[in-house]
Amino acid sequence: MKLAIDIGNTFVKIGFFENNLLVKVAERLTLPTAIEVLKNTTAETVVLCDVANKAEAITTILPENTVIQKLTYQTPVPIQNNYETPQTLGMDRLAAVLGAYHLFPNTNCLVIDAGSCITYDFLTATGTYLGGAIALGLQLRFRALHEYTAKLPLLQATDQPLTPIGTNTQTAMQSGVIFGLTEEIKGIIRYYEQNFGEVQVIFCGGDAQFLAAKIQQPTVQVQPYLLLYGLATL
Repeated sequence: MKLAIDIGNTFVKIGFFENNLLVKVAERLTLPTAIEVLKNTTAETVVLCDVANKAEAITTILPENTVIQKLTYQTPVPIQNNYETPQTLGMDRLAAVLGAYHLFPNTNCLVIDAGSCITYDFLTATGTYLGGAIALGLQLRFRALHEYTAKLPLLQATDQPLTPIGTNTQTAMQSGVIFGLTEEIKGIIRYYEQNFGEVQVIFCGGDAQFLAAKIQQPTVQVQPYLLLYGLATL
């Protein structure tokens, strides 16, 4: 048994691998819940990605003979990293790109991680990571409208049909956030297709299903466990 652990800003996700196959996932765990899940683990190897500086709380409860590897910018990886400041690159971004490299070899890949922030990361078909972009995620956009204004309410995304013409404050806010973000995503996809040709678009993160459904392009796939696959490659 090998474990891949993704410690995010909000939740912890644990992938259980046997013979390099993902056989079980425990997700949307709080840190205390994740510790309970791991207390009796018999895993031989654990690979972690930690963007919240909480790894020590997990590693200290693992058995002494467990091989623990934490993904850092110095970890040897099977891709060429062309990011100018690799020491500042979020390891969740790198792990997701490694997952794309594993699942879609020899393919131009645009990874869109739709979590607290939405990140866009591009990997060429020859295995070179070029970088990407960081923007506000779906829920952060709603929070910003509420917290930086005096009267706008705090809303969440809706599956109800919308048009760009909101007819009240609620639908105007939902329209602005959802249409604004989906058009941003479409524009970035278009940029990479125009500059690199055929591109495989891969969504991951908590809002992946919601946003991918809004894009409706044949090159789009949702891979909710992309980071776990990326960690497992190590």
